[in-house]
Amino acid sequence: MSEQTSPDPWEEATDPVGSPSDGAPPSDSPSRASGANGAVSADSGEPAASGPSEATPSETTTSETTRSETGTSQTAENSRSETAGATSSADRTTSPTEGAAGAAGSAGDTIRAILEDVAAGRLTPEEAKARIDEVSGSTTTTDTTSTSEAGPSAPAPATANRLRVRAVGRRVRIIGEPFVSTVAVDGPHVVRQEGDTLLVSSEGEFGASIDGFTLMRTRSLRDLQDRVFELGRELSVRVNPSLTVEVEVTAGSVNAERIPKLEQVRVTAGSARVRDVVGPVDLLVQAGSAQVEGKITKGRSRLRVESGSLQLRLLPQSSVRIRPDVQLGRVQWDPPGKDREEHVVGLGDATVDLEVVMGMATVKEAP
Repeated sequence: MSEQTSPDPWEEATDPVGSPSDGAPPSDSPSRASGANGAVSADSGEPAASGPSEATPSETTTSETTRSETGTSQTAENSRSETAGATSSADRTTSPTEGAAGAAGSAGDTIRAILEDVAAGRLTPEEAKARIDEVSGSTTTTDTTSTSEAGPSAPAPATANRLRVRAVGRRVRIIGEPFVSTVAVDGPHVVRQEGDTLLVSSEGEFGASIDGFTLMRTRSLRDLQDRVFELGRELSVRVNPSLTVEVEVTAGSVNAERIPKLEQVRVTAGSARVRDVVGPVDLLVQAGSAQVEGKITKGRSRLRVESGSLQLRLLPQSSVRIRPDVQLGRVQWDPPGKDREEHVVGLGDATVDLEVVMGMATVKEAP
């Protein structure tokens, strides 16, 4: 009795497909396919319902991995795009210095081309000169703009309108010169500026100091004569008459003339001679002597002698009122017979306070 073998269920569900070598035509029987391919059902012959097929777990994992790699690639591309954009923007941005250098280089190339055209005969010298002037003007404008954008410039120094001279153990000579812009100094000195005031200082080798009286060793008899009898080298100062002048001399002498704005004179252990005084002036003599001469017509002046002598000579056309104040000394008038309380010369427009602490003062009127 032969064994019955059950038919293979896969053989019933699958139609045999002939190979090309058998020459059999492909089977026209519809197969049971999923609705995703739109195949016709084997039982009814009607098209199967279309719809998304259910993906297997391996296909789901593969698709998710693909999407992740795609997102990563897009993020990297975006980052590269942003970096490239920033780099191009940085390349387009140049500093003012680089811009000025580029402008100068282009200007040099342009001028070189113009000169080549002149050498070749394509331009006349006049046309070349006009073009070179245009290029130079544009370059100067670019440089000026770059400098102004770099930052504010340093403030200009203040214009000096006052001079202060201080000397120790020197002969000082101050002369007003309208041809001098501010001050011209000849002799050993140090100049510095404080605001609108020029300070000129000079200290000799023979004179008073903070530590006491100093006398340096001399090399010859001539040096001894210069330092003792002539009080060392002379300090010559020429000043514009528009500047206000102050002088302070210790153990020396001062000679000032043609200075209409002589405001203050201080002399200690020395002598002073002041000419061409218009007023007002403040003069102080301590252990010394002073001679003042001028046509005083304005302001209020003060002449004070603490220990020494003072001579005031009034030139014609002076208009001043003199008020003496004597403590231990006297005032001599020339011509004599004037009032001791107040002496008026001319209309008395100006005023002079004459003070004598210990010494003598003489007032003279020029004929």
